[in-house]
Amino acid sequence: MGTTTRLTRGERNNNPGNIRQNPHIQWKGLVTHIIGVPSEAAFCQFIDSTFGIRAIGVTIHTYVTMDKIDSTVDAVISRWAPTADNNNTSAYIASVSYDCNVGSTDSLDFTDVDTLKNLVKGIITHENGRCIYADAYILNALEGIF
Repeated sequence: MGTTTRLTRGERNNNPGNIRQNPHIQWKGLVTHIIGVPSEAAFCQFIDSTFGIRAIGVTIHTYVTMDKIDSTVDAVISRWAPTADNNNTSAYIASVSYDCNVGSTDSLDFTDVDTLKNLVKGIITHENGRCIYADAYILNALEGIF
């Protein structure tokens, strides 16, 4: 008999960034009613993981272009997963910086799709303990967000 791998919350919800619900944001592909475990109602659920991955990219793009935060892993992750929300933000920053092969305070060009892909993949990996999505799939999800 083969082994089965349990899906993480982010994978079950097609929301690999574990983006929380916000009544002021109506994401593309957002499920309008909660499916599955009620305790997951605080998190967005998407009809397909492409929309969840896209939402990560859109959020990062908004942080940098509209909110004018620095284009660094440190600034993005500090905003994405702040210590005030009981996150180990410094470990998160170290993990994503390592995954992206950059320094945490290096200035990055998030309009470069490969740079954005690497950051999104690092977030997915940290949030889920792994990334089950191929680079081409992530790139497809990020297409056309800026």
